[in-house]
Amino acid sequence: MKPKTLILLSVLLLACLGYVVIQRVGSPDADTPISDNLFGRIPDGFATIRVENLKTGQATAFERRDTGWYLAAPVELRADDASLMLMERALGTLKVLRVIPKDQASPQSTGLDAPAWRVNVTTLDGESLTFDVGGPAPRIGTGAPETYIRYTPNGRKAKPQVCVVACDFNALFDHPAESFRSHRVLEDINPETIDSIQLTGRHAWTLSRHAGGWQIDTSNVSVPEIPGSADAILGMLQGLYVQEFVA
Repeated sequence: MKPKTLILLSVLLLACLGYVVIQRVGSPDADTPISDNLFGRIPDGFATIRVENLKTGQATAFERRDTGWYLAAPVELRADDASLMLMERALGTLKVLRVIPKDQASPQSTGLDAPAWRVNVTTLDGESLTFDVGGPAPRIGTGAPETYIRYTPNGRKAKPQVCVVACDFNALFDHPAESFRSHRVLEDINPETIDSIQLTGRHAWTLSRHAGGWQIDTSNVSVPEIPGSADAILGMLQGLYVQEFVA
């Protein structure tokens, strides 16, 4: 091959590569997510989470307070912080795997003609995002189940779009609201604020806090506690968890 021909082919190859790079990194349109994270970046945390089952109309709402997570609807109860931390992490790390072109995003094919869930979250920064959960998407690879969702990305001129995320929303949400309640018996009670512990029954006694320390009182006698016994009892009470709610 002649040197001039080789040079000419090299120039053409570079020009083609440059064109491809420009096409790939050019200005994104409104349907292209700025980041693969659903929120544009991983949020620092959520202030509220609301999940509505669109098939039953039942909504479950959670809100973060100074002492932790609480159920706000359909009942008001202290929520299990560990369960809500898992939900918060699952939602906060959702990644847009693929954006479905408009001509391929028919409601019937994505299950968004009758969404299963509607999720609304508010971040600690005050940013709000709502998305509908459709049906399962064909999975590429062997990762988590992939699901169609419809949401409006944050940003200028953003339009609703359909995308695929890796999440099993049914496993995350399809539980009675009461299953998210805290199982701790003594919730949000500071042991330092407990002044007495009373045991009733055949061998009744009261453990009382005094200026000089803890004291055990029975019907017959009052004696100082065995050193460390009060702390052991308080620790045991703080560690009590409900195994099953029956009413």
